[in-house]
Amino acid sequence: MQNFFFDYIYFRLLQFFFKWDGRNGITAAIGVSMIQCLAFFDLLFLVERFFNSKEEIISTQNAKVIGYVAVCVLLALIIYNYYKYKDKFNFYLRRWKYESPRTRKLKGGAVLACLLLPWVPLVLLGRR
Repeated sequence: MQNFFFDYIYFRLLQFFFKWDGRNGITAAIGVSMIQCLAFFDLLFLVERFFNSKEEIISTQNAKVIGYVAVCVLLALIIYNYYKYKDKFNFYLRRWKYESPRTRKLKGGAVLACLLLPWVPLVLLGRR
């Protein structure tokens, strides 16, 4: 299920940015990696929030370390996802070519929600 989920998000992003990226869409790989990275850090910050005060979490030293780790994790995920999905456009096109318009719209809404919702916990945790 999880692979299907990210595969579909990749496919839809690749279709959206196809004129820019072609069949090996780096933009789609970045989008999937962003979702994965944000989900990971949402969970990490939630756990950290239970064990540390806001001042300890936001301190300059912790913020720098968290920033470096986030960039490293994101770059690793981008590279991994790029090679995972490289040259898979035709496979996914055959797989989801005959979706009904209703199903396509429902899944498209889910993809949009997946791009936006991982930001919500970070905003909410940062406000408290």
